[in-house]
Amino acid sequence: MAAAVVVTLGLGACSASPKVSSLTITTNNATTVPKVTTTVPKVTTTVPKVITTTTVAPPTTTTTTAPPPTTTAPPPTTTAPPPTTAAPAAPTGCFKDPEGNCYKAGEFCPSAQYNQTVQGASGPLQCVNNNGWRWEAA
Repeated sequence: MAAAVVVTLGLGACSASPKVSSLTITTNNATTVPKVTTTVPKVTTTVPKVITTTTVAPPTTTTTTAPPPTTTAPPPTTTAPPPTTAAPAAPTGCFKDPEGNCYKAGEFCPSAQYNQTVQGASGPLQCVNNNGWRWEAA
């Protein structure tokens, strides 16, 4: 005796279009061996892509500058310059060295003045060769 039972299940809650599963049971004599045929609906799920953008503000830096320290300068001191002592004036008409001073006895004389007599700081001088060309009192 063979009996067949067909069970139809609706799986409409799983997808937009319902799929049908069927179960067929076939019996042979005293032993019942179920034969199961299942059709599983293919479920396709589309998950929207979530893009998260986070903007981080840069840290705020506050710089405080202290004012410069206040200092009081002492009042300027006014002092009179020391009195200048004038060098003794060179005699007028004396023969002068490159620094502008009148020649003195014992100083070296220039080669252009060899054997000449000139007016010196303390009187007439003559350029003579005395252990080198020097001015000597005339």
